[in-house]
Amino acid sequence: FDSLTHVVGEKLGYRLFVVLLMDPVNNVLEVKATHGFAENEDIKGLVFRIGEGIAGECARLGEQILIPDTRKDSRYLHYKGKRSADGALLCIPMKVKDHVMGVLAWERTSLEGFVESEILFLQAIANAAAIAIENAQLYERTRELSATDELTRVANRRAFHERLEHELRRADRFHRTVSVLMIDIDHFKRINDTHGHLQGDTVLAKAAPILKESVREVDLVSRY
Repeated sequence: FDSLTHVVGEKLGYRLFVVLLMDPVNNVLEVKATHGFAENEDIKGLVFRIGEGIAGECARLGEQILIPDTRKDSRYLHYKGKRSADGALLCIPMKVKDHVMGVLAWERTSLEGFVESEILFLQAIANAAAIAIENAQLYERTRELSATDELTRVANRRAFHERLEHELRRADRFHRTVSVLMIDIDHFKRINDTHGHLQGDTVLAKAAPILKESVREVDLVSRY
């Protein structure tokens, strides 16, 4: 996101630029990066529902939206009151195989506007950004899965051993102790035998977050 705002904002000279990313879990758009906004117009982290405002409508339709003058379009929400100025607004969806990854938004004064050749150029930037973001997300998910138990979403056995070796070396270096708790669920075999392994999986999946909430952030919960 830093590279994207640097290239589009600083190198290409766009005065105002916003990157909004889709949160598929909550089905909302979140402002992830901005360029050119004043300190009192801090919109990073701002969330829009799909269909809310022009960016939300762009995500819903999966099509670019050009507003020559935001004063004449009631859909423009001034970033929920955090921005007072008006002008021309261009929103372009970032899409990979018809899947909307997010929205890129550019603002200019209404006198400057956006010409057709420029919009085609910015569409190419949105396409490239969508692929880059998807690749980054796939990399993060792959890295997470390599160290995370798929069922419980806590560290897996390999991650546990790596962390344990690290903690033992650190404890030896600083002459400190390390504690390891091995926790078992009572009568878990009976649950599997009576209700089936799928129900047993549900019990594990519900127990894991309880354990995570019961320890410090510096501690590690893993499935052994």
